[in-house]
Amino acid sequence: MPGVWSGSLILWLFQWKLHSLAGIFMYSYGMVKVLDKLIEVSTVGGG
Repeated sequence: MPGVWSGSLILWLFQWKLHSLAGIFMYSYGMVKVLDKLIEVSTVGGG
C-alpha cells in the first residue's frame, strides 16, 4: 500500500506542478498581450 500512496502523491505533485506552470505561462501570455495592446494604443495616439 505505501508504494501506491507514494506513487499517487508523486502523480498529484506532478499534476500540481504542471497546472502551476500552465498558469504562469497563461499569466505571462496575458501580460504580453496587454502590454502589446497598450503600446499599440499609445503609438496610434502619439502618431
